[in-house]
Amino acid sequence: MVGVRIEALRKAYGDAPAVDGVNLEIERGELFFLLGPSGCGKTTILRMIAGFVEPDSGSIYFDDRRMNDVPPHKRNTGMVFQNYALWPHMTVAENVGYGLEVRGIGREERRERVEKSLTIVRMEGLGERFPHQLSGGQQQRVALARALVLEPDLILLDEPLSNLDAKLRVELREEIKRIHRETGITTLYVTHDQKEALSLAQRIAVLRAGRIEQIGPPKELYYHPKNRFVAEFLGETNMIEGTVAEATDGRLTLRTKLGLIEGRGEAAPGQDVVCCLRPEALRPGHSDRNSIRARVVETLYLGEVEILKVESAAGVLKVLLANPRQVSLREGDECTLCFAPEDAVILRTE
Repeated sequence: MVGVRIEALRKAYGDAPAVDGVNLEIERGELFFLLGPSGCGKTTILRMIAGFVEPDSGSIYFDDRRMNDVPPHKRNTGMVFQNYALWPHMTVAENVGYGLEVRGIGREERRERVEKSLTIVRMEGLGERFPHQLSGGQQQRVALARALVLEPDLILLDEPLSNLDAKLRVELREEIKRIHRETGITTLYVTHDQKEALSLAQRIAVLRAGRIEQIGPPKELYYHPKNRFVAEFLGETNMIEGTVAEATDGRLTLRTKLGLIEGRGEAAPGQDVVCCLRPEALRPGHSDRNSIRARVVETLYLGEVEILKVESAAGVLKVLLANPRQVSLREGDECTLCFAPEDAVILRTE
């Protein structure tokens, strides 16, 4: 395995920068995610690391070795594509072993490594099947095995689950996490799906317009976003605009349409800010601080949780109830909601 370091990486297509001065370090053995909307540059970064796209400027290092001039086939990376890219006329075993054959690996060693890789992805015994005889999830497992069989220093995953249905995506997420835990190979995973990133990643880099907005572990990014873009991209959130009335040691009091509310953040009195409040932070009940009067306008029962939309003085807010049996609120009901100051993240307006 290797660590990956990117310094001042840039790539433009015409006048439009796809990657705009990115600096990034991925640790050895880490499962690292590039997360962002379409067109933010994440796949371009992945392909530059693989060697398929040449940077306009900047450097790519595997450990301390600069890789800019190293051709793709000599970087010892395994690539997993969105569309599986399996040869339809080859069996599963032939697809997995094709890269070894190209590298001149002998038949017996090739057979052993193919069997080992298929076992890792739990596809043992299916080596003689053809791709059209497999489900989408099985085909993606074959694509993973094809990457693993090369014994790469680095695995690159480009939106690998986007063509699967919701149930298969959850199943394959767990498999990817297990495979990474068992192999320990440095893995870079590109996706626009925040649930994939939050459930799998050890660290995430959130990108926008070719630049990194924030890097950190999933919980840090979710509970401590640095700006509104990161807060809104990483899951549902309510945004309440206000002006700082008081600021003391990271604790802020805001004037809002809901009245005075308290939260955490860094800003000076008189500054316009926005309060980021996750739906699960709101709960029915009254508090001396941070209470909201509202009226339920819509309910969505999902079994283990219930989602409410409530009308407040600050507009419509979303509430997530983790134990819906304990609360009985219906459309049209008046209610009081409250939240802890620690759950209210105050962000400066951009």
